[in-house]
Amino acid sequence: MSSVPTISPADRRLPRTWDAAKAAWIDVYRVFTSLPGVWRIALAINVGLYILRVPLTDGNARNTFGPLLLQFLIGGVSAFLLTPYSIAVHRLIILDDVAPSYTLRPRQLRFKKFFSWSLFLWACVGVFEVVFTLLFGFLLLLSGGGAFFISIFVFPAFIFIFSFILCWAMARLSILFPAIAVDAAGASWRNVMSDTRGYAWQIFLIALLASLPFVPVGIALWFSVGHGTVAAVTDGVLGIISITLFVVIASRLYQRLGNNVNQSRAV
Repeated sequence: MSSVPTISPADRRLPRTWDAAKAAWIDVYRVFTSLPGVWRIALAINVGLYILRVPLTDGNARNTFGPLLLQFLIGGVSAFLLTPYSIAVHRLIILDDVAPSYTLRPRQLRFKKFFSWSLFLWACVGVFEVVFTLLFGFLLLLSGGGAFFISIFVFPAFIFIFSFILCWAMARLSILFPAIAVDAAGASWRNVMSDTRGYAWQIFLIALLASLPFVPVGIALWFSVGHGTVAAVTDGVLGIISITLFVVIASRLYQRLGNNVNQSRAV
């Protein structure tokens, strides 16, 4: 089996943003040609879970607490079932390890660590949605100046601050998942934060530029497909492509920046 590559200080720099974004899509193509037995199962899982969300995203149920809780639970199930896929993609890009099929191994330490961190980040997003819903409900109970102040100042400030923190945290923790996937000796959040120090916004820009093709596709599907089951299927397909894109980006970032995560002692 291939070993985790060592990173020399001279190699600990990121490529130009455009080059990294272009290389990410080449890696996505490689994943779909090398892991057919894995991505097809992951695609079926993702599409199925998106279809389950359809009754929870209509106009009447979207902003109520019950459907939000169910969506959070479905998101947790998604993180659990797609963990084998993400691990397989990381190992392909970093180690050239080709998984022949989708294999669910929840008792494996690698799986437990990967899923736990995935669930933690998903929970952070869920907390944001719950707080946003509560603020929205509180706004509906107000009238006059209070409602105006919240809608003009509090809502935008809350969304901006949380989005800023979330993007920063995800950028800094981006190489933790590939480190776990390849069983790196120092795969801890402390080592990851040390390795990505000073690179957060460059990482964010790479991910942002690479994801730009989804914008026109999403707009076209919004006006042509609309809502319902057909939209859920297309969202599920785009979802697995976007997951693959961000996983390969994280893998390449790990190859460039992973230093302390490949050592047994934490810094």
